[in-house]
Amino acid sequence: MNSCFVVSSFKVASNRRGANLWKTAFSAIAGGVVGGGVVWFLEAGPLRLVPVGMSYAELAATLLASVAVLLAILGFFIAVLAVLGLSQFRGMVRKAATDTAKDHIDERLLEGDLKEHFENTAASFLNTQFKSGTLRRLIEERIDQVVYGGSAQRAEENDGNQTTE
Repeated sequence: MNSCFVVSSFKVASNRRGANLWKTAFSAIAGGVVGGGVVWFLEAGPLRLVPVGMSYAELAATLLASVAVLLAILGFFIAVLAVLGLSQFRGMVRKAATDTAKDHIDERLLEGDLKEHFENTAASFLNTQFKSGTLRRLIEERIDQVVYGGSAQRAEENDGNQTTE
């Protein structure tokens, strides 16, 4: 039942697209015919360029200046698109570099020499901290903060226990 609904929906959607395509094509052709008729009616003859009160040198200079202005405007828009494209390109490069770096580090952590280095460094750090007692004090302080709300109570209890022993 669902597949029939999907097929019939697809046919309806494709028919709508086809109808829209024909409407668009008809509108474009009709617009071209009407526009051409208006130009032909207004000109009432062949189209020709007649400079009024200008020499051909002045006309050429005017046309070249207008082309230069159009090229400047086009260049501005291309520059804006280039800046937007450059920022998007930077974002893509940054993402690719980050992904590649993460993959490389993950690979080295799982099976490379970096894993051994971290394990050795962590083991030596924990050994020195256990031997000096600073890690034990730090762990006790954190536990006291969670359990008692402070290490002052624990210190008082330890002082009392040490004198009785």
